[in-house]
Amino acid sequence: MFSQNLINEIRRDFVKKYRNRPVSSLFWAFLAHFDTNVKEILQAINSGNYQMHYCELWKHPSDRETIAVRSFKDRFVIRLITEYVKKSISSVLSPHYYQKKGKGRQAAIKALIQKMPDYQYLYKTDVKSYFASIDHDILMEQLKRYIQNPIILGLIKQIISPKVFISGRWQTNSHGIPLGCSLSPVLSEFYLLKLDKAFDQNQGIYYQRFCDDIIILAKTKWQQKRSIKKVKQILNRLKLTIRYRKTFAGKTSDLITYLGFKIYPNGSLGISSESIKRMKLKLPRLYEQGSSSEKIRSYLRRWESAQMPPTHG
Repeated sequence: MFSQNLINEIRRDFVKKYRNRPVSSLFWAFLAHFDTNVKEILQAINSGNYQMHYCELWKHPSDRETIAVRSFKDRFVIRLITEYVKKSISSVLSPHYYQKKGKGRQAAIKALIQKMPDYQYLYKTDVKSYFASIDHDILMEQLKRYIQNPIILGLIKQIISPKVFISGRWQTNSHGIPLGCSLSPVLSEFYLLKLDKAFDQNQGIYYQRFCDDIIILAKTKWQQKRSIKKVKQILNRLKLTIRYRKTFAGKTSDLITYLGFKIYPNGSLGISSESIKRMKLKLPRLYEQGSSSEKIRSYLRRWESAQMPPTHG
């Protein structure tokens, strides 16, 4: 079910990601017995008996998001399942989705700017609490169309419904996918596949999605209104709601804020105030966590690079 090349690749990725952990970290114990651990994991998966361990929740005091902290065995299993799901659904995913390897934020902005002169109307929105709102039953029904292996489906269900100890008892959720998990970005792309497909063949419409950020260009006001109605209907069927504070319906000649950029009517770009605000919140957090000067400089370099306007070549 899983190739040795994939197992070796995950091992290399783990070493690269966790190599700076202190010697007391459980990672080093996992790595020291890597072959034995992998053998036990694969035997349990193939027999349908692998059980995810309990999950700790971690939340930084200045952050709104809660991250699920898992054992290294579970992290390894999640990576295996992530690659399996990617392979199973890759052929049906939309080319209009940009938060993925080989595309990204700058590619999304570049494509949008190139298309805008051909359209007069624009609709921009995103989903309120997207990751936390994904319905497990709907997601699993969608996945069953492309993944027939019950063992894999069972493991996906365990991954998205981690066991956590809250208020003196063990609990699992019926909605929401955990942050800090390699499978979650894949599922976040897949969950809105119906929306992507609804706009794939629309003539006179340009559609683009970056995670839950949705933007639509239309040639006529009627097309814009029809697109808005379609987005709302599909999101409603998926038990998702629009974040109205970040929703805009207007013309492509208006000033637009999208993916951390301000897009001016002449096609030039500026950095949005929201992007600067996020950077200013992140820096104190890094200092509080005792991050090294190099790590802080590295973050600033990545942030500055992300703000560079895409080339039009």
